[in-house]
Amino acid sequence: MSQSASAMSSLVAQKTQYNVTCSATYQVENGTLSSQTFSTNTTLLYLPDTNASVVKTDLRTGALWVRPADGSGGDFQPFIPQGFYVSLDQELAKNLSFIDQLKADGFNTIHAIPPYDNATLFEQVVNRTVDLGLYFVYDLRSEYQNLTAVAQVVNAYSSLPNLLLWETAHEPDGNSDPLTAARDAYNLIYEMDGYHPISIVLNCQDYNFAPYVEGADIVLEDAYPVGINATYSPVWHTPCTPDFGHCGCDNCQGFVYDIKARIQTFKDKLNILGYDRTKTVWTTPQAFGSGAYWNTTPTGQEWAAMGLTSFNHGATGSMSFQYPTTTGNVSTIEGTAVSFTAIVSQTVQPFLVDPNATYEVFNVGGVDAGLWSNWYRLPASGHQLQPI
Repeated sequence: MSQSASAMSSLVAQKTQYNVTCSATYQVENGTLSSQTFSTNTTLLYLPDTNASVVKTDLRTGALWVRPADGSGGDFQPFIPQGFYVSLDQELAKNLSFIDQLKADGFNTIHAIPPYDNATLFEQVVNRTVDLGLYFVYDLRSEYQNLTAVAQVVNAYSSLPNLLLWETAHEPDGNSDPLTAARDAYNLIYEMDGYHPISIVLNCQDYNFAPYVEGADIVLEDAYPVGINATYSPVWHTPCTPDFGHCGCDNCQGFVYDIKARIQTFKDKLNILGYDRTKTVWTTPQAFGSGAYWNTTPTGQEWAAMGLTSFNHGATGSMSFQYPTTTGNVSTIEGTAVSFTAIVSQTVQPFLVDPNATYEVFNVGGVDAGLWSNWYRLPASGHQLQPI
């Protein structure tokens, strides 16, 4: 279909996408050159209003907009997820109070790692997160290549009041999953739901990036650089080069710098592919170690640095891997979390969700610094901030 701007208001909300053709004609005033017409095609999803679970995406910033996770209703508010992956059957099955601790630490989102076979436990986890006002990421990694199973899950759980998003492919590049599987699941979920975004997690720096991201609104990176040997694998006992070997972090150097490089690489690739307004990047800060490829666990300061570096370079969400993590004194990850989550929610988030904010990134002496400006100033006669 083709619609003029004046006719857009006549569109009827529906679950099916509209096909849209946009055309523009360029004419040089008083010129001798003939006019040129440019045309492109896209789709528009204009969904009906609903009182059920809905998560919006601000395409100007990449930030999500949500209603309260407890299902109480209310206005949509901008939201930067801060959360943790936590195993449902290995950890939550033993100790549901981990959910309460995450809330106490200032986190606002939980990503329960499947399997979800224990229906009673799953219901307990979901109910507890709703009671505490935590958002829930539903993980479809085990089902997403089976569209029948995907349809059953979406039918059953799309109305969860705290459902934040669906995650389908988890490290499909590292597992060499079929290139079209994430896209097929994405299309089906949007046909059935459409009210929640869809994420995938990519493990590699650049292995079939383009086809995999077709199946996502949110692309998570999970580079885990702290404690690796970047040149030799202690697991496989082989060298690691840009073309060969697995050292626990693809093409990494073994420093927090690797997070900056991975986030920026993903952002740049999305821009090149034309997704700069429709897809965003989240980060997965490393909160584990001392085993396999990693000879140490990040300190609380290193964990916080990975998060801030990610936000500096355009991430709009953070889901650390995995909980429970180090605890005890202020140098541990959990000892750092209360202060860090407060800084992000109170100081960083207002800039990330502001479409009028601008930012620049500087690297001075190895320090990665982000400078945001929302163009506000203090008037000479008072304390209230005023927009310029």
